[in-house]
Amino acid sequence: MLELSLQRREPLPLALRLSLPVIAVALAILTSSIYVLIAGGDLASVYYYLLTWPFENPAEILVTAAPLIMLAFSVLVAFRARFWNLGPHGQFIVGGLIAAYLGVQLKHLPPQLLIPLIFAVAWLGGAAVCLASWWLKVYRNQDEVLTTLLIWSAILQICAGLLTGPMKSPYTTYPQSEEIGANAKLPILVPGTRLHLGVVIPFLVLGVLWLILNRTILRNWIIAATAPRVAELEGFSISKIYFWISFISGGLAGLAGACEVTGILYYMTPFVGPNYGLIALAIAMLGGLDPIGATAAGIFFSILINGANAMSWNTGVPSFLSDLIQAQTLILFLIVGVLGSYRVIVRFGRRVKPEALLTDGSGGGFAPRLAGINLRAVLERLKTPALGLMLLIAASFTLSPIAGGTYAERMVSSILGLTLVSAVPIIFAALGEMMIEKTGV
Repeated sequence: MLELSLQRREPLPLALRLSLPVIAVALAILTSSIYVLIAGGDLASVYYYLLTWPFENPAEILVTAAPLIMLAFSVLVAFRARFWNLGPHGQFIVGGLIAAYLGVQLKHLPPQLLIPLIFAVAWLGGAAVCLASWWLKVYRNQDEVLTTLLIWSAILQICAGLLTGPMKSPYTTYPQSEEIGANAKLPILVPGTRLHLGVVIPFLVLGVLWLILNRTILRNWIIAATAPRVAELEGFSISKIYFWISFISGGLAGLAGACEVTGILYYMTPFVGPNYGLIALAIAMLGGLDPIGATAAGIFFSILINGANAMSWNTGVPSFLSDLIQAQTLILFLIVGVLGSYRVIVRFGRRVKPEALLTDGSGGGFAPRLAGINLRAVLERLKTPALGLMLLIAASFTLSPIAGGTYAERMVSSILGLTLVSAVPIIFAALGEMMIEKTGV
């Protein structure tokens, strides 16, 4: 019988540790060629546009990366303290709504006053949404995974209602707000591009966040929050820690929404930042819940998104290839990370003799039997082949829509890719939390 176990290895050299994400990205891009061939695309053309077009338009990389990095910061602050904020997109939308409203109602204020006011109120709005989940967690013992997701769904409905009702622009039938005033728009840094002043904000936040997480008392608070039982014995207030974590996490997401409206869109729609919240989860995990790593991962995902759009326009290959590469990169990064920290030990144990199928294998007691056969032992033997068969069936259902090529099938494939992107960090976070609870840490 084959047995696998993990044994912690000695720390790898710095150069090798830094190369692990590069290896994961390279493997993900190489394996994605299978999907390109199935979709009938030309590998040379697809990878040319996917990997080179973004670097021909570097301003677009930064413009796309800015909200993703901010949302990833929002996620990593919460996740490092074991506060599972899965609704940053809802807080992002609230920040965008506030920016759109104030940008219209207060458009006569000077920009030196109006833009900071919009950012401050958007921060408070995003923080208020996240603090609602904090209150439910602390005072009503409700799981924040559920509450952040439900509040996110409610915000989507509220946003749609506002943009088809009181905030709807009178100049269009489309559900969107009126365009904000010129004084509320962020200045363009490079004429002829969309590179605006808001692109600088994530890098300023990066420096501040790194200092906060490494050189202030918040670092000790986050460490304490990872072990609530020990923290309470040491005199830490877990509710206070979660309050400030929620305030920062939600505020960053709200600020990201305000930057998107004041820097790029200039109005609010129900579809602003499509899937940004889910992609931010993947970015935060790929960056190792570290601000610098999340920034690098955000730029990488921005390159993929822009390259996938250019690839789709010029080759006809569906842009959901970007979603698949993102999902594969995250999965391979986690696998490579484990292999970098642990050594896989393979052992071949004693095989189960056929006679064992006729006994209960416990030296006594009862076991389910059918015609003299121990069903428990049979099911144990069939478990691995059955799992492999299930994975094969799932793979066939995944690849079949890709080969079909209709709009509905491409949509299904895109959803599958995004599901992988969003599910992997949630699953691993839940497994980590379970291990912590089981060990009593």
